[in-house]
Amino acid sequence: MNVILFCFNLLLPAYPLDGGRTFAAGLMLMLKMEPMKAALFTAWTAMVISSAMVAYAVVSLFVNGFEFSLYFGMVGIWVFFQSYELRLNVKKGDLKNDPIFGRECYGGAPKSNVSGGGIGGDLSMAEEGVMT
Repeated sequence: MNVILFCFNLLLPAYPLDGGRTFAAGLMLMLKMEPMKAALFTAWTAMVISSAMVAYAVVSLFVNGFEFSLYFGMVGIWVFFQSYELRLNVKKGDLKNDPIFGRECYGGAPKSNVSGGGIGGDLSMAEEGVMT
């Protein structure tokens, strides 16, 4: 069961899952796609995949019964709404709070005004005598 969950989570390129995060990072890092375009492409891909998951779950519910299809459908619905939220954020032009696209390495997070940091801590606090 763990191997199945591992493969489902890592190999399915649906956004909130690890495979979707890897897919998005690959679009930005390997194909040099801008974060907004990569986010939109990732969101649409995940929404298509999640719609297929829900459709499969509904058909499977009537054919095979209740066991697996309910959970699969619930995950599909969750993936769809997370991807839809990402698409709305792209439409608003606001990716700074996104766990993937808002990171500084992708150009989405605001840069800190404080230089230094590291072992010495925040320089603005050190100048005020808070940190020594």
